[in-house]
Amino acid sequence: DATGVLKRLMDDLDPQVRIESILNTARLGRDDFLPVIRKRLTHCNSAELEACTYAIGVLNDSSCIKNLKKLAASSANNVKIAAILSLNSLGDRRFLSSLETLALNHNPHAITALGSFSGTEETLAKLALSKDLQIRLNAALALLELGDARSIPGIEEILISDARDLAFYPLPSIGRTIACWKA
Repeated sequence: DATGVLKRLMDDLDPQVRIESILNTARLGRDDFLPVIRKRLTHCNSAELEACTYAIGVLNDSSCIKNLKKLAASSANNVKIAAILSLNSLGDRRFLSSLETLALNHNPHAITALGSFSGTEETLAKLALSKDLQIRLNAALALLELGDARSIPGIEEILISDARDLAFYPLPSIGRTIACWKA
């Protein structure tokens, strides 16, 4: 019964319901839904395409590598980032330079995504020195995820109370596959 309900939710009229259904099938490891997800890789809704791209990577579907490579060149940054992350989970790191370029152009989701890739510490360290608080914050957290000591100044700025009295909240991508932090 639950599988039937999930299948219906993946075809719901509301795109937000479809996105959550796709994300939950991936999180639950339901690779029996891969045929449905593969069909949606040509969908025009950027948020849904991001969710499907993410699901392909989580479910390790190597039959979609060709599609993921095309999506890694997408004009929609959220789709591009999800495709690069999925390709990485499938063992293809050739698109990492594209992700670093997005990060250097101050895309906070790309900066956060770099925290998943060893070897990006120099790029993140450069971003951690930015004058923009949002860029510093996300670069420091990505460096922390990689276990790099250069994250300490940025983390101190977050943890030590000062006159600014900042609050932080997660800012998810439109497909809700990656979140950066906003001060």
